[in-house]
Order: sequence, then C-alpha cells, then structure tokens
Amino acid sequence: MSYNETFSFEDGLQHVQAELASGTPAPEEDPKELTLDAIRMRHSVFQPREFDDVAKSEDHIRTLSDAIKAEPNNRLDPIRIWWSGRHWIVLDGHHRVLAYKRTKEKGFKQYQQDGSLSSQWQVPVSVLRGTLQDALFESTRLNAKDQLPMSKDDKLNRAWKLTILYPEMSKATVAGTCKIGSRTVARMRSQLKKIHDEETEDGLSAALGMTWKEAQMYGKETQNHDDAWQEGLARDWSRRIAKTFGSKLATQPDIAARAIELYSEKLAEELGDLLHRAEDPAGDDF
Repeated sequence: MSYNETFSFEDGLQHVQAELASGTPAPEEDPKELTLDAIRMRHSVFQPREFDDVAKSEDHIRTLSDAIKAEPNNRLDPIRIWWSGRHWIVLDGHHRVLAYKRTKEKGFKQYQQDGSLSSQWQVPVSVLRGTLQDALFESTRLNAKDQLPMSKDDKLNRAWKLTILYPEMSKATVAGTCKIGSRTVARMRSQLKKIHDEETEDGLSAALGMTWKEAQMYGKETQNHDDAWQEGLARDWSRRIAKTFGSKLATQPDIAARAIELYSEKLAEELGDLLHRAEDPAGDDF
C-alpha cells in the first residue's frame, strides 16, 4: 500500500496549480458519494501529517477497515474533498480512503441503498468550494484534530509552509489553524525574511524545500554543531527517506545498498566505514 507521492510539497503544489489553470469549473451540483476511482489524493500538498510511521498508519487503516465492514451500510464519515480543476482531491480522510481501497481489494462487497451488494464501492463525500488557499487551510484545520493526530513537527512544518505561501495571513489565523503559538509564527516570519534576503536566487523555493527545523538552522551550517543538532537533522532526513520509499529500503537492503553506490561510490565507502565503527566502538580512528 502506497502512502505517499514522490512529489515534494513545492512540486505537488505546482501540479495542483497547473490543474487549476488548465482545468474546468467544479460541477454545479455537489456529489454526496463518489466511486474510489473518482477520488485523487495529493499527499504532498493536502496531508499535513507525515506517513513516516508505516506501522502506525497500517494499524489505523486496519482499524478503519474493520469499522467499514462492521457498519450496516459499509460507510464511514464523509471524506472532505475539493475540486482541483480536473479531479476531486482529498483534503481530509486519506486513511479512510486507503481503508476503503484495502477493503475492496480484499474482495469485500459494499451494501447499497437497495439492499444489494456491489464491488463498485461508493464513498460518502463532503465538498469544500473555495480557492487553493481555502483548501490548504481546511486540510490543515481538519487534520489537526483527526483521530490520528498531527505530530508537533507536522503542525510546525505546515505552519511554516502556510507562512511562506500566504504572508498576508494574520499570525493568529495561521497559529489557530495549525494549533501552535502566535509567537512561533512570528519567529517563522522573521526566519523567512532572513532566508529571502540571503538567497541569491529564489528564496521562496528554497524556503518551501525546508522543514521548520531546517529553516531554523539556515545560515548556521558552518558553525560547530552538537550531537542534538546532528540527531535532529538525521531524523529529518529519515522522515524524507520514509516519505519517498516507505518500507522498501528496509525490506530490500541489497537494492538499497546498490542505489546508494550508484548515487555516490564515495558515500557508500564512507557509510561502510561509519557502520563498521558503530559495530566496533573501541576501534581506532584512522
């Protein structure tokens, strides 16, 4: 089961913007239900929570799938969706959509209003009509209080991106949407100005490519860092790897090792040395 796109937030956002620019207006009548094939997910843009904990996400999907099968009409609460110009996009309910798909893939049929069973699953939906900005804030607001809560880092990273994209938005609005403090938003604005002033090219693109932790460390890379900073950065990189590859690297280590070697033979050699030292902490440094 795939949880994530390989898009970065910026690339995913550009993809949605292109759909808006070349697409068509939303249907006049809001749908009440849609087939699974009619629903798209843009995790990179509209899922503020990171799916880096695959086991936790799997547990949540299994629980939701059991709930779907237990419901008399095999339906959970409506999925919140928005029209991108070409597709209905999930704003809230990503795990529910995955649970519906998982249940369907296992061969279960869904009860219909006339009492019949069908393999063409219908998903209850609720439509948001509004701009891309409205959709981003809605997805953040709803996910911030969902059953599988956003982590502190998730909330901070989403607030950082909203601060970059919508500088005219009040601190209170961003803070309230992401459930963080207004003073943190103020620090984000200050750091964004610093990045914008110091970047020789596109400061917006550079900032969008950063997590909030990375943005806080901007300009400090040449300084000596303690173990806590290195650990924090390593966790950020681990999250990015998990977002792109899921569990593939862990389940296929031979391919992962070869991919690293193809990326950089020098890196592969240095990683081998570092891992060897970790296994033998008493070893000498040469």
